[in-house]
Amino acid sequence: MRPPVGFNRPEDVVKDPALSLEEKRELLAAWASDAFAPPDHPGLRWLPGAEDPVPLMEINDALRRLDEPRSTAPDQ
Repeated sequence: MRPPVGFNRPEDVVKDPALSLEEKRELLAAWASDAFAPPDHPGLRWLPGAEDPVPLMEINDALRRLDEPRSTAPDQ
């Protein structure tokens, strides 16, 4: 697995076409870990190279979106 570096928002991971669903889950789970929490800010996560910290809730929301059933209806 590649390290969760080079992404500014969890949505960047979700929309990355080069990543498999499993890789996206692994990257977001790693990003959500305490290892990326800035000191004295337990509700934020900051990846090396990212412009700003991201709320942990935003990462968890992205993980939940990956688990949502995908529509099988054709595009209209």
